[in-house]
Amino acid sequence: MDFMTRIKSFGDNEPIFIEELKRDFSDYSRAWLFAKLRQLTEEGKLVRFDVGVYYVPTATPFGTSELNPEKVIKKRFISDNQDIYGFYSGLTLENAIGLTTQVPNVTEVVSNKESAKVRDIKIGYQTVRARRSKTLIDKENVKVLQLLDLLKNITMSELDSVEHKNFIDYVKKQKLSKEEVIKYSTAYPAVAMKNLMESGAIYELA
Repeated sequence: MDFMTRIKSFGDNEPIFIEELKRDFSDYSRAWLFAKLRQLTEEGKLVRFDVGVYYVPTATPFGTSELNPEKVIKKRFISDNQDIYGFYSGLTLENAIGLTTQVPNVTEVVSNKESAKVRDIKIGYQTVRARRSKTLIDKENVKVLQLLDLLKNITMSELDSVEHKNFIDYVKKQKLSKEEVIKYSTAYPAVAMKNLMESGAIYELA
């Protein structure tokens, strides 16, 4: 596969990480790779979004398209649409499932791709608070780990009736078993299981 064919394979307005290109063209030098990127950028066939991140732009009525930083966050920390290696957490998740109306100004994630216990990173105009996962995340356990992470952060007594219903509905949708939850609960503070019991959501597990 030649370089331009590989670039086009990512699709328009999708993040391209330089690590991916280094892997795909490992037989070539770093200087060759950066020369190719510089050439395509100068020709307008690529746009540099951030350090080590590019994308294939499209024309819009307002000029060259811009890459959505949420796509970069997802690919870097959550999933590349093949493997799953992270999940959204904290206020980001709580807001998404209706446990708070507070709109977070930081996107919180837990990921295998993060080596630090916790750190803030700027991606485009978005701030990401990334945390290292307590347990290796994969497509088989991501839902139960996300639930346990949520349970360690919320206080059940502070949820109103609507928020409590939203939480129960969220647990139902995950279709988890008690065995799965118990298996991974040892990696989390005891308050996680305590909250699960107090919420009544334990009865929604298979």
